[in-house]
Amino acid sequence: MANAKFKSASELFGLPEPAKTGRERLVATAVDLFYRQGFGAVGIDQIIETAGVTKTTFYKHFESKDDLMLAAVAAAR
Repeated sequence: MANAKFKSASELFGLPEPAKTGRERLVATAVDLFYRQGFGAVGIDQIIETAGVTKTTFYKHFESKDDLMLAAVAAAR
């Protein structure tokens, strides 16, 4: 079992891979982190760092973490 491959939340929910734009990377990263750690346990800085984007990119697309959560939920449908 030590060699078991874990699927990302994006794979589990059947989201398209790989994300090409900063917005797509933010949403895909948010889906994965929110699924694994919970909405309250994940901060904006963690999402930004994991997605490999800047804060400017985040705020260009989303006003808040709540807005990103809504986009993540919509993408996971």
